[in-house]
Amino acid sequence: MKKIISITEVVDRFGSGSEEVEFRATADAQYDEAKNKLIVDLKSFIHPEKCASAEALSRRGWQPQRQTVNSIVSWEETIPAAKDIFHSWIRKLTQSISSQSNIQRKESYDSQIQH
Repeated sequence: MKKIISITEVVDRFGSGSEEVEFRATADAQYDEAKNKLIVDLKSFIHPEKCASAEALSRRGWQPQRQTVNSIVSWEETIPAAKDIFHSWIRKLTQSISSQSNIQRKESYDSQIQH
């Protein structure tokens, strides 16, 4: 398996003061050349905004469960396909936040992509 891409994106920020947290999404994509198979592991987590460590907070009931998406693609299509899968995941996470009326949201949009 070859590692294709890792993406981390801050989907939203919410809370106030010392209780501010980031809702983050990640995608880790690998490619099985023998099977022409792209495997994208999708996760979401809540992270304290002002915390330097990688420590995530416990899952909230409204957060979608971790998912793994498999797709048959050529080598040339791996990065665009992985990004498309990740953007679909972001839409799902955004919808899960929108359904929560008790969340005090902040405006934000950050992403980090590593090839």
